[in-house]
Amino acid sequence: MTDLSDSTITRIHARQILDSRGNPTVEVEVWLKSGVCGLASVPSGSSTGTHEAYELRDEDPLTYNGLGVCNAIQNVKSLIAPALMGISAMDQRDVDQRMIELDGTPNKRRLGANAILGVSLAVAVAAAATQQRADGSPKPLYSHLAELYQKYFLAAPAHTSSSRWGGDSSTGKHGFTNIAEYATQPSWTAEQNATDENVNPPYADRTSHAARASYQGGGKYLLPIPMMNILNGGRHANNGLDIQEFMIVPQGFATFGERLRAGSEISHTLRNVLQDRGMVTGVGDEGGFAPELASNEEAIQLIGEAVRRTGYEFGTQVGIAIDCASTEFYHAETKRYHFEGSALTAKEMADIFEKWCQKYPILSIEDGCAEDDWEGWKRLTDRFAQVSSTNAAVLSRSFQSSKRPLMLVGDDLFATNIERFQRGVQEGVANTILVKPNQIGTLSETLAVVAMAHRYGYQTIISHRSGETTDTFIADLAVGLSAGWIKTGSPCRGERTAKYNQLLRIEESLSPFPGPESLL
Repeated sequence: MTDLSDSTITRIHARQILDSRGNPTVEVEVWLKSGVCGLASVPSGSSTGTHEAYELRDEDPLTYNGLGVCNAIQNVKSLIAPALMGISAMDQRDVDQRMIELDGTPNKRRLGANAILGVSLAVAVAAAATQQRADGSPKPLYSHLAELYQKYFLAAPAHTSSSRWGGDSSTGKHGFTNIAEYATQPSWTAEQNATDENVNPPYADRTSHAARASYQGGGKYLLPIPMMNILNGGRHANNGLDIQEFMIVPQGFATFGERLRAGSEISHTLRNVLQDRGMVTGVGDEGGFAPELASNEEAIQLIGEAVRRTGYEFGTQVGIAIDCASTEFYHAETKRYHFEGSALTAKEMADIFEKWCQKYPILSIEDGCAEDDWEGWKRLTDRFAQVSSTNAAVLSRSFQSSKRPLMLVGDDLFATNIERFQRGVQEGVANTILVKPNQIGTLSETLAVVAMAHRYGYQTIISHRSGETTDTFIADLAVGLSAGWIKTGSPCRGERTAKYNQLLRIEESLSPFPGPESLL
């Protein structure tokens, strides 16, 4: 048993450290009465959506090219720390709500989402470290995160508060009174009075949600399938490719360790394939190669060659996922996507995706439309996100073992933001959400988004950022929430392999492998 008095926060410290791109970021220590310390650091994206929570930078051109985070550090020390002294780290929701109220802005602009998230994650790490299992061994972080999720969203305890979670001052929407309502109430807002039936997307998988709930509530854990970025374009490279990430998905293996081994072997083989063609084999921010290619499709072909040359089956054991980051090449004024030298409509982009899916085992398309092209997203979703007689051939090619729908992933579209995700569910847009804690700024809000996703049958992918640290929090998060999928880069570069190595440790501690892939 944990003595709750030992979990009170006694000290919070923050410092400026460097991320994997050599830019400053926030690291936070949270000390508890028990003497334990929770440590967490905050990543940063390069291709960031406009709807993400605000990352506070100093903007002093004479220091770190304006990217310093001294103001965020000072906010932790002088504003956040005094507000949290003496409260329990075991009540994550109370910790996070206090910081949100202290900030008082819709997107955490006053204190900085990087300052708030650093504290939020460090509190969770400290809370886990101060607890023990029944046998006296330390409680793993993933186990603590699973218990938070169970407590706040699966058990759905009553909770009252005068504050509003998820409010959007720009639209006048009020949101809910607390984060538990996101996952437990049948209506989105009192004004709309929407029922489960009329907001439930047609592709929602309630069976999957029920299975996940029984897993998450029963002390069981699901190891994620990795999506490994091994070839880059877009903002992650300067090679003329429009698509930002080409990922391999080693899904046809029984254990995480086997998936990681296959991904690592394929990545090394891809290097050889590129070298054989006289191409550059330096790696980018996320560990992927960035050769100059004639077309985006050529990238898929090269990966396919690497998979086959390694000895794996392309389409059964290993599939492809792409992150288009299409906001980067979308022109809102003309509503056209400037792709491979042409100005295309959303329908024409979908035609390209369909052609690729017919030829290659594409499992997932992330940000296939721009972040505010809701009309384009709806058309894309109606075309691909559910199995029908018109697209069954394409989908069965993408998922040769079943007729599961193509994963249409909202990243910039949703920005891990409950209000935007709410709209997506109501309008039947996308069927998968990318989850990045630093897009929203607190652990509690991150858990709320995952809870809503699982309730309404959306797949969830826990994701890194291009500017990372060696912090492994998202590995534990993916396991604790039985998220099913994780994006954390190529199986190289220390800040990427740190997450993979943590998942290996977790799998070893949970041996034998605990989770049926039927949940995914």
